[in-house]
Amino acid sequence: MKINLTPITINEVIEIWDRIDPKPQYQRTPVWKVDRKRLLIDSIMRGYDLPKFYMNKLSGNSFFDYEVCDGQQRLRTIAEFCQGNFSLGKESSQTLQGKKFEDLSIEEKDIFLKYELTFAVIVEADHTEIRDLFARLQRGMGLNQAELRRALSTSIGIFVESIVENHVFFNESRILDIRNKHQDYIDHVIAYFVNGFDKDFKGVHLKDVYESVSPEQATKFIRDLTAVLDEMEAMNSISPGIFRNKWGFVDTAILIFSYLQKGLKANPVLFVKDFLAFENLRKIHIKNPQSLIEDANATDEEKRLYSYISSFQKDGALRNNMKRRHHVFINQLGYLFE
Repeated sequence: MKINLTPITINEVIEIWDRIDPKPQYQRTPVWKVDRKRLLIDSIMRGYDLPKFYMNKLSGNSFFDYEVCDGQQRLRTIAEFCQGNFSLGKESSQTLQGKKFEDLSIEEKDIFLKYELTFAVIVEADHTEIRDLFARLQRGMGLNQAELRRALSTSIGIFVESIVENHVFFNESRILDIRNKHQDYIDHVIAYFVNGFDKDFKGVHLKDVYESVSPEQATKFIRDLTAVLDEMEAMNSISPGIFRNKWGFVDTAILIFSYLQKGLKANPVLFVKDFLAFENLRKIHIKNPQSLIEDANATDEEKRLYSYISSFQKDGALRNNMKRRHHVFINQLGYLFE
């Protein structure tokens, strides 16, 4: 892998914008708010230096000449400002406040378009090297655990990206795919495939799963995961968005998988009915679960609901709490599988 530093003006970037892939699969989704975007553009107008943009030079790609390895948010912000998507704010001088790109004077546009960026152009790099570089650059840069896992070059990661992109469940789930949320949900289920309840489901443990799964294991796990998502899609089609809650998704997926291993499936209509009833009760009692067991004559369902809610009081991702909720689901919903 070689890196060549190349000066390039914003005007030159805009001219080749259609040939730049700002979001390769390992990148995070855009998360900058408008105030941060305005600050970046104001920094450019003031002539302040910006960090380098790491660009992977692609060969044999019919659509793009470059993909952004680092600097996606900054590059997108520059393009969005040129497209008139937002105006400058109070951090700018009075002559610039409230102006979009088209409102700038000729002199102001000239300052902006002739501003020189630095592209660190990466050549002769393979997929693994690019992902490793991305992960190294992002350490300490505020990426969440799912985004860092996505940056790893692993067998299971490639399969997870594919299933998140292509399985119909995620198109209809109403789970917002903000900062790799779809992948994060899936990663917890795969962690169960690998470890059962022997380890916690924290970020460090999920990362270990990514790095330990062989290509052969990955193929099997994705096949199992597809079967689980097929069942959940049938349920979601009855009540769209039923599994938007992260732990509702994870706990249900683990439950379905455990019964699929026995050759058992639940009637989607009946499962949705009972799941929603349980979920509605959870929402009612979530602020004061103790009230569920204060009565000496508390029902078994009330005790189960208390156990489920209280498993989140310390950390829902701890293995004992995961196992506890699984037993609640078996006792509450397991009878539906046949």
